[in-house]
Amino acid sequence: MSMRLAFLLSLTALAACGGSSAGPALRAKADSLLTSGRGQVTLYAKTGDGRVIQVADPTIPQDSTTETSYAVLKDSTGTVVLLIETPVSKSGDWTNEYRHYFDAEGRTAFFRRYSSFFEGCEFGLAKEVLERSYTTSFKTKLDTYSLTNPEGSPQDSTRCEFRYHFPYEVYPTWEAAATALKIPRS
Repeated sequence: MSMRLAFLLSLTALAACGGSSAGPALRAKADSLLTSGRGQVTLYAKTGDGRVIQVADPTIPQDSTTETSYAVLKDSTGTVVLLIETPVSKSGDWTNEYRHYFDAEGRTAFFRRYSSFFEGCEFGLAKEVLERSYTTSFKTKLDTYSLTNPEGSPQDSTRCEFRYHFPYEVYPTWEAAATALKIPRS
């Protein structure tokens, strides 16, 4: 999958799923910067040998060793406000996206996991969203979860086999995420 396609899937996922009311101002600001093109986005790719490289031109497909794409969004002051981590599905059977929204001090204030997959649920294509708000001391403040079909109707999770739940981590800060994921701080 090309970096451009993975990034466009991220934007599509954002538009397709509503969010919780937790942390609306922070999330709304970052999402607005992203969708309007007013923020500064830097794209990275993690390759099969574990290197994280900056992607200069997202329209050029990355090689087949790309495992994960990252988008780092900065506001007009140069502060990182959003990290999008998107593992690459070589088969195209699934999409997983992990979004960390950071406050002005670089702390994770909101996290969103979006998954979509078309195998494993009796009702076909599934869209799954987990959202979590955090206090400034990184304690969970609010959790929301939804599982829907393509029409947006809520579905029972017992009707699914979740084949595409892969381990992921919620990082307490931008600094912790950048260090763990080996994303350059430029």
